Parts: sequence; C-alpha cells; structure tokens
Amino acid sequence: MDKKAQLSIFLVIALVIVAAVILVGFLFTQGKVLPLSQEQSTTILGSQVAPVKSLITSCVEDATSSALAFIGARGRYASYSEQGLNSIDFAGEKVIVLSRTEKGFVNRLPSKEEFERQLAAYLNDEELGGRQIDSCIDGFSAFEEDGYGVSPKKRTLSVNVGEESINVDVDWQVELGKGRARIPVEASDAIVLAD
Repeated sequence: MDKKAQLSIFLVIALVIVAAVILVGFLFTQGKVLPLSQEQSTTILGSQVAPVKSLITSCVEDATSSALAFIGARGRYASYSEQGLNSIDFAGEKVIVLSRTEKGFVNRLPSKEEFERQLAAYLNDEELGGRQIDSCIDGFSAFEEDGYGVSPKKRTLSVNVGEESINVDVDWQVELGKGRARIPVEASDAIVLAD
C-alpha cells in the first residue's frame, strides 16, 4: 500500500475519533448520553434554581399588591356575591355598606381570617391574581429561550396577615430540566410589607 494512502486513512480515522470524543463530551454535559443522578442534575441545573424562585416570588408579590388594592377598594372583599352583601354605586365603584343577617342589615368588616381567605381567593382565581401571575411569568419563556424546560404543576397560594407584613405561602412545584437532567424547584414564599 502506498504511504500517501496510509497517511490519508490514518488522518481520517484520527479525525473520526476526535469528532466522536468531542460529540460524546458535549452530549454528556447536556445529559443526553447517560441517565443522570439527582446530584449530577443539580450540578448542571443548580445555577437556574435561584432565578426561577426569584421570578415566582416577584410575580406573587406583584399580584399580592394588586390584590390588596383591589380588595381594599371593595371593603376588604374580593367578591360581593359570595358573601350575601349589598353594595351601592359610589363615584363609579361598588362599595360595601351592608351585609344581610337574620336581624336585618348591619355594617360589618371582615375578620382577619376572612380577609386572608379573600386575599387567597383573589390570588388563586384564574381570572384575577392567577392571570396576573401567569402573565408575569410568561410561561417561563426566559428560561426556555436559554434551552431550559420548565414544567409547572398546580399552584395553591394561602395567605397569613401579620401586623406589618402579609406572608403568601406558595405551594407550587416546578420541574426544571435541560436534556435528561431534571430537578424539582420548590417555590419560595412571598412576603409583602404593609405600608
């Protein structure tokens, strides 16, 4: 065999081996070659956990501020009809003035517990706070543009009103993934300070 032919065959084999090593290395770092352990997945995706939590917290805080304005303008009720309340139009806005009891009509503000329920109802309502949170998060598109997959599960928000703050307990698990790497992200609670 000719020396030039041997050299050509040797170079082609060397290039194929180098290309294969580079390809396997790249695919391995993306988690596409072998199943990844939870530790490996956390190593690959760990840098994105804090930004996902931060986005969720920020959006819940914004929705909570909107909920406070909405409910505050309505006598601390998110919905009149569910409460059996009567209201009047006053300067274009409905204002609660009376609630119906067995003894007639009385002026009654909601208790702290009822106010917490009203805030939670607003935040969990898909037409009110839920829509605002979804719009703010925008389907986690910022992460998907960077090649990450984000799969949110069902969310439930509950509210605890303190003396100087409102704590929104966020029960919302989100799965973050890239390639075969997957880790669950537990959303952080949001705290809105009372002004």
